[in-house]
Amino acid sequence: AGDFAPGAAGEAAEPADGGEDGADAADDLPVIECAAGPFRKSAAERFDALFSGQAQPTDRTLDELFPDIGKEYESSAVNRCVLRLPGGREVYCDSKLERRFIAYLFRCGYCTDCKSESLELEYSSASMAGKKYFPDFVLKLHDGRVAVVEMKNLSSLGYHLNIAKYEALKKFCAENGYLYAEVAKDEAAGRYVSA
Repeated sequence: AGDFAPGAAGEAAEPADGGEDGADAADDLPVIECAAGPFRKSAAERFDALFSGQAQPTDRTLDELFPDIGKEYESSAVNRCVLRLPGGREVYCDSKLERRFIAYLFRCGYCTDCKSESLELEYSSASMAGKKYFPDFVLKLHDGRVAVVEMKNLSSLGYHLNIAKYEALKKFCAENGYLYAEVAKDEAAGRYVSA
């Protein structure tokens, strides 16, 4: 289990105006710049413990592994925004905790690239079959491994559809040699928790 709460040394600074330091004209979301930082072994050890599965490094890019699927970004989340990564790629975040989590991965040098909702998985539960699911992020890590991350509110982890989605994520990652993690967002406490 882990508890990840980036502190002042690693957390992306909050803009003084509450998060809006620019806007994407296409969908009118705030755009937040993300800075890259030097690799920090202590942070890497913490994040390595977060992921499950086995993965080998790859030279292939995230664009080669996960071509754009043409999914329109849809969210009714109050704090959604666009995080502009080093190199210019933009990823969508549904919450401040998602944004801070991804920004911290870059600031401590653990992550070198990221795509949002660029993977489509099918899942089934007792009540429905053949539903589509889009994990939040695919990551290229500092050592060339690939990881898939789903972030959920802590209060919804036990919901049967979320369990079915997680099982589909685990199966996909095992079949393709990727790491995976489901990170719980404890919004009330302003921290992350992993199982």
